[in-house]
Amino acid sequence: MQIDDGAIFAGVIVRLATIRRGNDFLQTMPSSTAQLPKTAAEVSPVREVTLFARADLTPFVELLEPQALQPKSIDGKAELMMSATDTRFYGIRFREFSINVLLEDAAANARNEASVFLIRAFNTVRFFAWVERTVFRTPYDHAVISGQYNTPVKISVTRRARPIVDLCMADIPDREPLRSGEDNWTGRIHLPTPPGKQAPADAKMFFGELSGQAEVYAFDEADQIRLHEQSDYPILQTINAANFQPKRWLIRQAGRHKKTKTVPRSWTMPSTAQPNESAD
Repeated sequence: MQIDDGAIFAGVIVRLATIRRGNDFLQTMPSSTAQLPKTAAEVSPVREVTLFARADLTPFVELLEPQALQPKSIDGKAELMMSATDTRFYGIRFREFSINVLLEDAAANARNEASVFLIRAFNTVRFFAWVERTVFRTPYDHAVISGQYNTPVKISVTRRARPIVDLCMADIPDREPLRSGEDNWTGRIHLPTPPGKQAPADAKMFFGELSGQAEVYAFDEADQIRLHEQSDYPILQTINAANFQPKRWLIRQAGRHKKTKTVPRSWTMPSTAQPNESAD
């Protein structure tokens, strides 16, 4: 089925004008988190697959230096997160894929939050990708994202008929999770500084919250990951050359995702947050 971006535009504009609560619609932030910046979106249920991995630290020190950020060092390695989601907004199904690196962030540490840099992201709906780039100032492109979100997971990302990423969990009989249960992630998502701007003065970020029942599986040597190097996305070559080592999978079948509006990196506030998942 083909989706008309014009129809999506009309539906989303109507929806933005009449924000209300609902299982899979844009929602307002509950009063318990009123100290956060204003909510931009909340959606559920969300099917989610996140692969946690480690890589050499130095390439990400160099990558983040122009952003005035530092990767968090865990046993001398950088921690990466590749996340694929599948959900609906105003009845329109869409999928996303993102690549993030964990940051050393004193302000986030003080609140027991995570802090990541959003390197690159993709959305299956052209208009949604445009909204992300222009409204939320996030590094999104349109892409085709297909796959299976329950075990054994299989995710493929392609753009203009060229493969970008393939994540494949081997079909191992009686494969048991390391753990399962409620798993909540709260953190700051830092964005690339636009050309012509300088970090940290012009740097932006938003707050995200992922929650819901999850299963965590160890990465098995039979699992397969392929990052297809492309000139449009040099980060893929950077990761491949940095001794990329997948560690484990986190899978949610009915999660809830929230994001705030984009704010300056200097945004501060009191309060506490929940512990976050780590590649460990």
